[in-house]
Amino acid sequence: MVPEKNKWLVKALLDKKIITPDQLTEVLARQRETGENLEKILVDLKFV
Repeated sequence: MVPEKNKWLVKALLDKKIITPDQLTEVLARQRETGENLEKILVDLKFV
């Protein structure tokens, strides 16, 4: 589940097809495992 504070960002990234739903799933799984910031994970994985 996307944290409330990041819903606008995730919606924009998906709407503009910058990331795919599969990439979002990967990002959220990593966030659950590591507790890292969503934005940092997106950059680390080179999705944005």
